[in-house]
This record gives sequence, structure tokens and C-alpha cells, in this order.
Amino acid sequence: MNSNDTILPACLIGFAEALPTPEVCFSLRTAGVRIVSFCRSNNFSKFARLDFVEYCPVTAPEVDFDRAVSDVEDLIRRIRPELTIPCDDAALMVLCRASNRPNDSLSLTRAACDFAVNKWTQIEAASACGFSVMQTSLVTDESDVNRFPFRPAVLKPRDALDHCGSGLSKGRTFIIKDDHLPDEAKEALHSRPYLIQEYRAGVGEGYFGIVHDGKIFTGFGHRRVRMMNPTGSGSSACISRQPEPGESKAVEVLVKRVGWQGPFMVELLCDDSGTKWFMEFNGRFWGSLALARRCGLDMPRLVLDLGRGNAVTVPSRIGQGFARHLGRDIIHFLFVLRGAHPLFRPYTWSERFLTLKAVFTPHGLKSFYNYDPARPFFFIKDAAITVRNAISGRRR
Repeated sequence: MNSNDTILPACLIGFAEALPTPEVCFSLRTAGVRIVSFCRSNNFSKFARLDFVEYCPVTAPEVDFDRAVSDVEDLIRRIRPELTIPCDDAALMVLCRASNRPNDSLSLTRAACDFAVNKWTQIEAASACGFSVMQTSLVTDESDVNRFPFRPAVLKPRDALDHCGSGLSKGRTFIIKDDHLPDEAKEALHSRPYLIQEYRAGVGEGYFGIVHDGKIFTGFGHRRVRMMNPTGSGSSACISRQPEPGESKAVEVLVKRVGWQGPFMVELLCDDSGTKWFMEFNGRFWGSLALARRCGLDMPRLVLDLGRGNAVTVPSRIGQGFARHLGRDIIHFLFVLRGAHPLFRPYTWSERFLTLKAVFTPHGLKSFYNYDPARPFFFIKDAAITVRNAISGRRR
């Protein structure tokens, strides 16, 4: 510990392996705070490190959730952060169960955290708040899948993360094309609760904001240009968009209904008719945080100011922008090259050529996730580790 540690207030960020964590750290670097990020002690996932961030290993919640909570409680006791910032679902679950979490103005209730990981509860609430919701049913056994009237359908875990033994785990998602249920899906149904939902083609969109005292700040939107895995995953490239009034109203009703505080994202799917279907609610910072920052909305700094009770000013006009993650875009091309496709057919060579052209079209450095002029090569190192993790089967 150096002499500044007793002077500078601390912000605790986790997990360090999460996609938005570097952007959060870059945002807070000039805020006069000590930046501490907790990471998994068992090297569960490799990640690029920043020299101005203190990294503290804790037990991976996938190994022992209760021990991870205890380790983070010890870390909070040691550094006494003024603000804790979750950047993925595992961090949200760990931080919300830490008994000594700072009592800042963005603190969440246990019920709100549970809502952020339970997709069935989210769908019920979204329907009541005015969102368009796809036909969805709870699955208790194989007969529920057989009775579901839509094909193709998506069989996905009810919870973003759930307990499997002593640790957390994320269940697999399956595309059901007919009445045949794969053996892997049958086994999965015995391990955790599932939902089955009609499959719809469309473009992924997001609504992002920060809730403070029941008020949404910013109301920023994006649209996916490419996904890391074309069959469905996080975006590898996205553009900004202006949220529609009806969409903003439904989001406002939803966050008030669940008593949300802090950063959030509502994920939507826009189909060919223009209908925006509710997909899920994420209660933490999001992967495309770089896009909001490039458009003039420095969300982490806004969270810090709101948490401190400072007066904040949101720009009256938000710029338009495009952002991409170099490593995820490379992974996207590798998926296309392999031939995976959401409509269950291989890509043609012309489609592969167009993807190659799109992925390797030059863009300004500021358009890349995790680019910072003070550390201009960090985004390349981060991209290399992202690709290596994907190839080796590690999570990023």
C-alpha cells in the first residue's frame, strides 16, 4: 500500500475479466479515485491488465460462490470503497450478497438483484409494462417442450446464472427445430430450470441507462451490426440509435416496478416488421459501453457522480457513432468461415467474402472497444487474448 491509498477514495470493479471492465477503468482513470478490480484466483479466464488498476484475486464464484462472496467482503473491508461497480452477472450476484457493501445511493435490494438474473420474472414484468413479449413457457420436463406450439424454438436457462453444487454455472441454450430433443438438452433439463421461447429472426438492439432515485439518466440506444457468434451472442460491432418514445416509456415503467438503481440494459430484438421484442434485462454495465462513451456519454463517470450525490449534466444532444471489438470481430469471421448460421444453412462464399470485407474495413482507432490514446496498444493486446480465450474454450 502506498501513501495515496489512504487519501484517494476507492472504486471496486468486477470482474476484471468482464468485457466492459477496461472501458470502466479508462473512464475513472482521471476521476481521482483508486481503481481496484477483483479477478478470479484460479485463472478461470485470461484478460489484459492495465498498469493503473490494482487487481485482487478472489475465489471464482463458479468454483465456490459463498467463498467468493466472503473474499469480496474481505476486500471491501480492506479498501472501504465508496462505490462498487458490477460489470457482469457473476459480479452482480456476488456484490449484492456482500453484507458490508457500501451504502451509496445506487445500492440495490436483494429482490432487484434476483430480478436481474431471472429471465422468467423479467418476461412477466416486461409484458405488464408494455413491451412486446414473445410466446414463452416455463419448462419442467420434456413434455413441456413437446407441447410448445412454435418451431423453431429456443430452449434457454431461466436464470442467467444459477447454483450448480457450490458454484455458479451458466446453462447451455439449444435451438429446437422439430419435436426431436437432443440428448444434451434432455440432460440439461434435469440440472436447472429452463424456458422455451419462439424463435424470431431480427436485429438485436439495446436500451441503456442509469437509474438514480427512480429517474433514468441518458436513455441511450444501440443496434447490433455484427454478433460475435452469428447464431446469437454479444455484439462484435454496433451503431448508436435514438430510442423511440414508447420504448423509453416502457423502460421507465419497468425500472420503477422493480426498484432498480444504477446502470442497466434492456435487450430487444427488432424484427422485419419493426416490432421490438423484449429479450432480457441486464443489471450492470454492458459490453458496448465503448459506444456510449464515444458518443459523449461517459456512463461510469456519471455513475460515480450520482453515487457521490453530485449534480450531473447529461448532454442535450448525443452524438452518433459506431464501435467494434477487434477480437470479437475476428471471432465473428471465424464463425462465418466455419459455416454456422441461425437459419441452419452454411454460408455461401459470397457471404463469407462480404463478412471478410466488413470485418477488415479500416476504421478510426477511437471506434475500437478499449482504445485509449494514453495506452494505444492495449486494445490489440485485449483482442489477442479474447481470440485466444475463444479458441481455447475460455470465457471472456
